[in-house]
Amino acid sequence: MSAATRAESRRDATAIGDELLASQRVDARRAVARALARIGGAEAHKKLLRMLPDGDPETLALVAYGLGEDCAVERDATTRALIARAASSSTGDDATVAAFARAIGRCGTHDGEATLASWATGADAVRARSACLALGDIADSRKLSEESKVALTKAATEHGEALFAFSRSDQEGGVAARVRELAERRLLGPPSPSRVFAVRALGRVGDESSARLGAVLGDPSFSAAERAEAARALGRLGARGQEALAKALPSLLPGADPVSRTALVGAGFGPLVTSLEAVAHPPVAGLVPLLDALTKLTLEDAAPASLRRRLVKLRCEAASRVAREPGDPRLVACSPEPASEARELARLTVLLRKPIKDKSRAAILGALVRSSSARVRAAALEALIAHREVDDARELVAWGLAQEHAGTVAAAARVLASRPELSTASVRPARRGGGLEPQAAHERALARAWAEDDTETVAALASAAGAIRLTAARPRLLELCKSPWPVLRAHAERALVTLGDKDASCAPTPHARAAAELDAPRSPTRVVLDTDAGELTLELDPSVAPTAVARLSDLVTAGFYDGMAVHRVVPGFVVQLGDRAGDGTGGAGKEPLRCETSPSPFDARSVGVALAGRDTGSSQLFVALSRLPHLDGRYALLGRASGDWDAVAEGDIIRKATLAPR
Repeated sequence: MSAATRAESRRDATAIGDELLASQRVDARRAVARALARIGGAEAHKKLLRMLPDGDPETLALVAYGLGEDCAVERDATTRALIARAASSSTGDDATVAAFARAIGRCGTHDGEATLASWATGADAVRARSACLALGDIADSRKLSEESKVALTKAATEHGEALFAFSRSDQEGGVAARVRELAERRLLGPPSPSRVFAVRALGRVGDESSARLGAVLGDPSFSAAERAEAARALGRLGARGQEALAKALPSLLPGADPVSRTALVGAGFGPLVTSLEAVAHPPVAGLVPLLDALTKLTLEDAAPASLRRRLVKLRCEAASRVAREPGDPRLVACSPEPASEARELARLTVLLRKPIKDKSRAAILGALVRSSSARVRAAALEALIAHREVDDARELVAWGLAQEHAGTVAAAARVLASRPELSTASVRPARRGGGLEPQAAHERALARAWAEDDTETVAALASAAGAIRLTAARPRLLELCKSPWPVLRAHAERALVTLGDKDASCAPTPHARAAAELDAPRSPTRVVLDTDAGELTLELDPSVAPTAVARLSDLVTAGFYDGMAVHRVVPGFVVQLGDRAGDGTGGAGKEPLRCETSPSPFDARSVGVALAGRDTGSSQLFVALSRLPHLDGRYALLGRASGDWDAVAEGDIIRKATLAPR
């Protein structure tokens, strides 16, 4: 293990001295730049600036990436340095040019924006496309200038990437009209990874786009990702969007015969279920008969579990759109399973449309809070943030905090952080919750010995401690303040400030040792997943993320993923797996993974480590279903996926995961 790799894993920029910075070996300088970019902080930033004159393109790309990710250290000076170095004719290859543009965009200064706008309309196609994406990075944090919008509309005649920025926020007036024209023209062109930006942009330029989006949704020549994005966009476009959904939805349905229905276990299911999720309540008149018919889809006993699961999802989703009350017979009957997650989530959707004041509605919420499904428990608990009229809120929060499951505790802690008044004696005492008050349940939860990768739960408890002014938590918060894990330090610092320690500062703390997985052999790894949606594969490359690839390989060998359900699918966006509890908060009970991020882009079928903040990865990974520029550099890229990932649905089972020879 090299000194730079060890320093990276320990998150210790001081361990990288002058001799490493000035190494004559290109591979050594690349390792140093990668390490400093991942370590972050003022010391790493200073050393990255010293490396800007480097002539190796790969080293330069890593230097630019690191400076952009930690630009808050010296935002204006860093932007000027990046622009000056990018002006040099020797900045390197396409990946290096892209890294500089994105770094300038992540810094987000007005000078940087002006530079990117000029690049976007320049003759250098690589620089122009990269600048367009970088302006999208700025659009994520603030409004773009009119000059930048003009530059992007000019660039959009040649580069589909120019529409990315317009997909990040709503557009108005003349800009909206021009973007609509450009996006519709792009949709008439050949398929490309950037064409999905046109679909997303159309959802941001007003309801005049409804008819075109409806046409995309109903046209099987568009990709599953593009059609799902069209459905999602229509859901935001009011009455005209709903009318377009009503027109397109019938074409998405399979035939009534058993053979036709098997097509639901395919890529068409994602656009269909996304369309149902986009239907408003109450639905437009034209949709009511179709939705009512969907609630009565036949569930044949002989049908495969994967098909039955999809049929239940359609029945329950349709029922949630036509039902007025959670006791509606169509909701109750949408699943034959006694404890159906799909039915419970649908009932919760209907329940939350109205205030929860009477005892019968409160009883339904209480039952959903105590569901056997971790996802349902979390969603029902977090509903208490908005539904302040619930009379039993204190006892429900106390119950949640007293549970064993980390995700349920985290959800209850988030409620307490948002509603600190629930911990005060001025509110009616809790009647249930294991005999505990919310404050007492919280104290016990914060003191528990959580698994090493339960950082999301511990962070939520720390935030709640600050919100409810729990002075007894101060020793624990001071302990977390010295943690090597940045999420815990950040939450502890904010809580300490709230408790009165105005000068509290939880400075970065290096790890005592490098990650154990760094000693594992490094070779490309092929993982084969036998799933309800067919055989799927992951080609994992340890050259960029050796720790994460070694961890996942070990988990596959140990059978960790065998029998596990895919817990999250957002059609057109990601498929996520790796949590046995099914709510996205669980891990493997091991030390969290230290982020091995890089400037590599997330294209369709890229595989990444799922996170709940920096250095919080464990066993969960995701597969991108389309080009996702806003994920670039923010997640560790592990490799590529193959197979029909668009056909995967939530709840699909991974029957067996195996390592296969390459």
